Formats: sequence, structure tokens, C-alpha cells
Amino acid sequence: SKLASIEVECLRRVRDHFMATRIQSVARRRSAIAERRRLWAIYIRNLRNQAATKIQSMWRCHVCKIKAQMLAEERRRRLEAEARAKEASLKNDSAVVIQKHCR
Repeated sequence: SKLASIEVECLRRVRDHFMATRIQSVARRRSAIAERRRLWAIYIRNLRNQAATKIQSMWRCHVCKIKAQMLAEERRRRLEAEARAKEASLKNDSAVVIQKHCR
């Protein structure tokens, strides 16, 4: 009877130890899953931030390009208007000189 109770106690300890080990294993697995999810969330957030930064950079480049094109067009128009005004002025000057000579 004493030997049987010692054997039962030994088996109970083994079972308790196994269950404790099993519970620790499950707890470690859950914490590892939570850690992987946390790291994945950080990775995705960084990826989204990089994508947003890239999109903002591309948009700014596009806006600058459009502004540069508008400024170039405005400058071209201004130079054409100045050239036309200069041409008209030269024609008027020629007409005035001819009129003066005709008098």
C-alpha cells in the first residue's frame, strides 16, 4: 500500500509536470503569435508610410513640373508680345520718319 501510494504520487507529479510544461508551451506559442502580429503590424505601417511618402514626392514633382511649364509658357507669351510690340514700334518709327521726309 505504501509502495502503491508512492507510485501514484510519482505518476501525479509526472502528470502535473507534463501539464505545466504543456501550459507553458501553449503560453509561449500564444505570446510568439502575438509578437509576430505586432511585428507584422509595424512592418505594414512602415510600408504604408513609405508608400505615402513616395506618392507625396511624386505628386510634388508633378505639381512642380506643371508650374514650370506654366511659367515657361507665360514667359514665351510675354517675349512674343514684346517682340510684336518692338516690331510695331519699328514700323511706326519708320512711318514717322517717312512722313517727316515727305513734309
